[in-house]
Amino acid sequence: MLTNGQELVDFLTENGCQDVAGAMKPLTKLFEFAESGKFELTLRNRINQKRLKKAVSLATGRPVSKIAFVSLANPFPKPDWMSQEVYEDSLWASLGNSLSASLWASFEASLRDSLWTSLWTNLEDSLFYYLGFCILNDQEKIDKLKPLVEFWGQCFILGFKFDEPETLLVVCR
Repeated sequence: MLTNGQELVDFLTENGCQDVAGAMKPLTKLFEFAESGKFELTLRNRINQKRLKKAVSLATGRPVSKIAFVSLANPFPKPDWMSQEVYEDSLWASLGNSLSASLWASFEASLRDSLWTSLWTNLEDSLFYYLGFCILNDQEKIDKLKPLVEFWGQCFILGFKFDEPETLLVVCR
């Protein structure tokens, strides 16, 4: 898939961004992914959790006490009270026994659509505000969002868990 970062560079320049190179730097990985057509998620153990917590807190003003990683290796976070054996049994039993072949296609499409919508909305909001502040040359707000935007090149930030408002849900490899 071809992308044209130059269009964004031109737009930022034409609209008064004083540091176009600085504005574009955190977007480098995203443009690489768009160009290749493949988003390479970072392995969980390679994501700097301390920096991610700080980046999200700085951007949102909300505390992040915990990160719950979601990946193919760990499709949903195991509750602390649940043993690993029960977790694995319940996960596979639920999927295997509860979903028929016809229901699975619908479920998969729904999940894919809602997950995609959530991811796109979060990414779009992050980039919209970050680039808007770059155009306005509001360095204080740029500095608050830049670390968060940089993490979009490593993982998908879903948002906070509803039942644990200081727990961030993040998709990784």
